[in-house]
Amino acid sequence: FIHKGGDEIPLEYIEVTLVGSTQTITNYFPGTHGTVTVSGESGSDVTASAGDFIKVTITSSWYDAQYSSKETVFWTMYDTRTNGIIASGDFVVP
Repeated sequence: FIHKGGDEIPLEYIEVTLVGSTQTITNYFPGTHGTVTVSGESGSDVTASAGDFIKVTITSSWYDAQYSSKETVFWTMYDTRTNGIIASGDFVVP
């Protein structure tokens, strides 16, 4: 994801939900079953500013976090302080 503008968001307040037809992954970022980094950095003092890259990584040890090839997955990124939606979209699993 790329932060395209607006307020800075502390990494510790970013949460991501991924919903596909076979799997829903929600309310586990940051840290429980994956990581979120901003331009390669992580930690409670890191903030996402305009132009920064936000990367979500699901740990491979979480075996349920698998989607099928050609499955459409809808994603939503939230600010946990307000439960407001930062951004949303979808992608097709290759």
